[in-house]
Amino acid sequence: MISWIANPFERVTSEALIPRPLHLQSIESLFAELIGGERIDVGSDGETFGLESAKSRAVLDWYRRNRPKWSGNVMTADVEAICDHMGTALPVLPVPEITVPNSARRLKLVKVVAHRFAGVHAYGQPGNPPEDFVFEPREPATLFEGWNGAGKTSLLNAIVWCLTGEILRPQRAPESGLQEFHAIFPSGSDDGDDKAPHTIPPVTPLPDGRRYKPGPNERVLVDTWVELTFEDETGARLRPIRRQYGRNQRGKLEETPPDVSPLKVDPAALRVGTVMPALLQYLQVGDASDLGRAVARLTGLAELSDLAKHAGKARDKLKGEMRKAREADIVNADKRFSEARSDLSGRIAEFGDMAPADPLPEPSNSSELEQQLAGLEEHFTAKKTTGLKAAQSILGEAFDPSEKASRDDLEKCIGPALGQLQNSGELTSARRLKALSTIDATEWQKVDALIAQLRQEAAVLAELNRKPDIARRKQLYARVASWSAASTATTFRPATYVAGPSTGSSTRSPSVL
Repeated sequence: MISWIANPFERVTSEALIPRPLHLQSIESLFAELIGGERIDVGSDGETFGLESAKSRAVLDWYRRNRPKWSGNVMTADVEAICDHMGTALPVLPVPEITVPNSARRLKLVKVVAHRFAGVHAYGQPGNPPEDFVFEPREPATLFEGWNGAGKTSLLNAIVWCLTGEILRPQRAPESGLQEFHAIFPSGSDDGDDKAPHTIPPVTPLPDGRRYKPGPNERVLVDTWVELTFEDETGARLRPIRRQYGRNQRGKLEETPPDVSPLKVDPAALRVGTVMPALLQYLQVGDASDLGRAVARLTGLAELSDLAKHAGKARDKLKGEMRKAREADIVNADKRFSEARSDLSGRIAEFGDMAPADPLPEPSNSSELEQQLAGLEEHFTAKKTTGLKAAQSILGEAFDPSEKASRDDLEKCIGPALGQLQNSGELTSARRLKALSTIDATEWQKVDALIAQLRQEAAVLAELNRKPDIARRKQLYARVASWSAASTATTFRPATYVAGPSTGSSTRSPSVL
């Protein structure tokens, strides 16, 4: 068990757990403690607060990752994202060291380095940024002079943003730097893409469209960071602290907060002289509750109130309209399930061999239903594999019915093949084959006679082919006969036989009409 002991800057392992007091917490330390399962000291009587459920800690982790949404409207997509995040693994967050207020602690800013921070550094190109902006104050007091827009407030904002994550705005309260806005940076060309908006955080400088213009669906590269270096009251230079913005693989803006433990100051001290003076004019103190809210805003814990309000509205939305919508979806799903079950029952009654061992399940919210459906899927897959084995006799051994890809490919092709088969009756050859079924016995006798004649003629041709000399004489005779037929009348009477001389012989004398 982790515990805080007398040394305020060292954590050790102990059986006893001493929760960190709320007044020594920052938002980052609260997230780290509560998401990690620790408890927070919230009262003088030893009262503590913690999140016992892993799902509750996962919800808090979603809010940690989506800080700009705390003060926004509760969207259905956000509530669904919260529910989905409840099933994810909890991160292990580093817990900042506890710091006991020390009135003798004095820090001096000795160096500011800014990279792609709006107002003090240019953007350049994605892979070729300009040299980092570096400022090293050397005098006890430094006076800045310049025109409006020269970068005086931007330099102050770089320091404030690195310490608090907020930026100062003219005529309004400080704002989080994580909230992206739509920006358009024209290149001066006429290609029509100049007006395509791109989201970019307010701390990142606006790129020059003449040097870098992302495509319509391309995210602007974000690589913004500020690094501060302090000296303590002894003149020792402390390890620099850095806050950085970047994008994850999905293009979402992500923040890497600084590790302020080397400063060894109360977290609230980071807001003194930075955002607190800018907040004073927006605070209206009347009764005790107003004073409490004012103090919460000054210390930076007011954002937790926004988080709590958003979480409460998300809960109400989940229990209200989203629950009704999901219940309606369940009713529709049960209806479709019953219709599919009825269709399947009809097929099973038609083909008894495909019946499973157990009866088909009814719609249910029991987790056993998923197991039953998985068993049915396995049963019918096995039946399908067995039935498709016959396809190997047509498709060959290369078709493996036990492989899902082979089965899917076959099923994909069966539908178009059946469609072609149904239309095969329109083919000329198919109509001819069908007409053969209407031939009667007399016509079949004529066909048989014709086939016999063709066979006889084919035999004669084959014999002539074996005896070329005879074939040439026969061919000559055929040509003479053809010439003779063409030169005489085209109609003949049947040949008659006339009695010949006394020898008893006869002569064939055709009579020509």
